Amino acid sequence: MKKSVPETAGQGVRLEHVGLNLKDPQAVTDWYCENLGMKVVRSQPGQGVFFISDAGGHMMLELYNNPKSPVPDYPAIEHLSLHISFMVHPVEVIRTRLIGAGARPVGEIGTNPSGDKVANLRDPWGIPIQLIERAEPMLRL
Repeated sequence: MKKSVPETAGQGVRLEHVGLNLKDPQAVTDWYCENLGMKVVRSQPGQGVFFISDAGGHMMLELYNNPKSPVPDYPAIEHLSLHISFMVHPVEVIRTRLIGAGARPVGEIGTNPSGDKVANLRDPWGIPIQLIERAEPMLRL
């Protein structure tokens, strides 16, 4: 039986950020800003908290260290189970640049059935990242 959704569902709601508990959030922040064009929106360096957004301000990551919770073993996480995806163009150039900055490739660049070019990597801390060059953009810029 199909559940009905009220007409107002989703109004006033927008995805804002994804948080990652890290051993060294300052180093990760610096790398993402330097190599992926992200920018610091808010920070509490003494507390190890950094909010960074894409250059257009569409999405943020919260990079922090909270000793009350264990830091996940990011290198052990399968990249198809969890990844941070970046819309890029051209994927080949960005992939090569990130590898030169310390990212490790996970396989080669592929093309999915929708015609999107996809490259999977791990940043220097083992966090799975995906570069995607969409054949047809799915979201407005």
